[in-house]
Amino acid sequence: MKKHLIISGKVQGVGFRYWLQSVSTKLNVQGWVRNLKTGEVEALVIGEDQTIEEIINQCKRGPDSSFVKKVQISDTDEEYNKNYFEIYPTE
Repeated sequence: MKKHLIISGKVQGVGFRYWLQSVSTKLNVQGWVRNLKTGEVEALVIGEDQTIEEIINQCKRGPDSSFVKKVQISDTDEEYNKNYFEIYPTE
């Protein structure tokens, strides 16, 4: 399963990207995460259906220092051929 996420709320300056990278690595999820200039966090998550559902649920809570208002979820066919989860520069 491949999902594109846009997470909004208090999600920048709270370690969200590093937290998501850690959670994703533990769950063997591939993809990337980055901050957007709009104040949101964007991510691509790739993995087994049940694992991606778990990642989405985790994103709805976020790390302790964050306050997630909304997670927009969409299907994507974006190509990503790496077998790890990385942090991209802000776009």
